[in-house]
Amino acid sequence: RCKDVSIKVKNDFTHDGTAVQINVVDFDYWDDTEGKWREENWVGNEVIDPDDLRTINTRNLEYVGNESGVIARVQYKYMTAKNGWSEKLNAKSSSFYCKKDGPNSVTVTVLPN
Repeated sequence: RCKDVSIKVKNDFTHDGTAVQINVVDFDYWDDTEGKWREENWVGNEVIDPDDLRTINTRNLEYVGNESGVIARVQYKYMTAKNGWSEKLNAKSSSFYCKKDGPNSVTVTVLPN
């Protein structure tokens, strides 16, 4: 188990050239040893303003203690001028080494697609 993973999200997203709010709605992580995404039981809806860096949660990742190649992925929506929240999109962190006994930290930067 990878303990005490502080999951941070940086909102650098723009839509049509304008910085906008994002809403983080879900989180999962890549288990490189097993070669698959692992879903976390987490209900999101964490609204993050433009240029803000926020810790959205601290979790234990059950299957990746003392492993490299772990990637955090958040699903998010962005605020549109006409239609409210967009469809879901994904943003990923760089791969990192997840220490078994923590603490661990990972940042996902949400950039324009």
